[in-house]
Amino acid sequence: SRLRSAFSASPPHQNSDHSLHIFDQKKGLLIEKSVSTNFKLFIMAQAQAEGLRRKGEIAGHRGMTKEAATGLVTGVAYGMTSPIVGHPFDTIKTKMQAEKIYAKSNAFQVGRAVYASQGIAGFWKGILPPLAGSAFYRGILFSAYSATFAASKGTVLEKPIPGTNGLRGAVLLGALNASVARAAIETPLELMKVRRQTGQKWTTGSGVTGMFSVNQLAELYKGSGPTFARTLSMLGSFFIIVDYSARLIPDVVNTPLIGPFFKGGLATTFGWVMAWPFETVKSRVQADMTGEYKGQSISKILRSIIAKEGIKGMYRGIGPGATRSFVANGCSMIVFHYAQDWVEKHF
Repeated sequence: SRLRSAFSASPPHQNSDHSLHIFDQKKGLLIEKSVSTNFKLFIMAQAQAEGLRRKGEIAGHRGMTKEAATGLVTGVAYGMTSPIVGHPFDTIKTKMQAEKIYAKSNAFQVGRAVYASQGIAGFWKGILPPLAGSAFYRGILFSAYSATFAASKGTVLEKPIPGTNGLRGAVLLGALNASVARAAIETPLELMKVRRQTGQKWTTGSGVTGMFSVNQLAELYKGSGPTFARTLSMLGSFFIIVDYSARLIPDVVNTPLIGPFFKGGLATTFGWVMAWPFETVKSRVQADMTGEYKGQSISKILRSIIAKEGIKGMYRGIGPGATRSFVANGCSMIVFHYAQDWVEKHF
């Protein structure tokens, strides 16, 4: 039977033995063998020549179409998991960022207020747009990343960038394409979610005259600038960290359940910390029904927030946001890799 490498040991040292994880397709088993360095290097070279994915990586080089399809399926699985687990934290975060009545409240106070006024269901208010959207845009973004990564095989993008400890241009270009795809789909869904979370109708806005009018379409893309800036900062950090972890600490991130959980949670949460000022701007712009932020640039809004609230104003809601990110994306990464292994095994 054909053996597929899921190589996950640390970089080999000369004259040492290593544990090599090999997937036996005929038996459907992941087996472990103690092998010499030379044999392991041979198996790894064969696997890479065939375009097989290094265990823990987001994509491989099996061909652009196949990788794009795999990314779509696994991205949908990721996207369905994240909002179900994380929406309660997101509701608290949005209220802290966008509703003035909670301007001086902490996360626990906001949570108690939501429960007292709306019950447990209040924490999942507005979940339908992000649930549908998350499955869709995460499927598209992982598909875009995987297709870009696969298409880079044999090009300069596959080579490590000097001075980066192995980071490849394919990862950066994949992150950029994924960010464009996600922002285009997510912006109107985020606006609907923010409006619902703050007790407003998403079909209303300054200058909007009808549900299916040109003005309504423009209203749905309100906040597209900060949404893209936030998405690029977050996904760029996410894909770079995942790439480094899969190459440099594979034994850690490939530990069953715990490894993917912490990889997904930490990589995404770090990305959110980098992107959080843009997230704050996005929430305020999309929740604004008075025209307060109309026509203002991202930098001008950030300066206004700093002037009124200090640096901490840019990170308003970071507590529940980071908690949501860590838990939701940790769980999602577990589901993602299970789906990825299943797709690659059967297709």
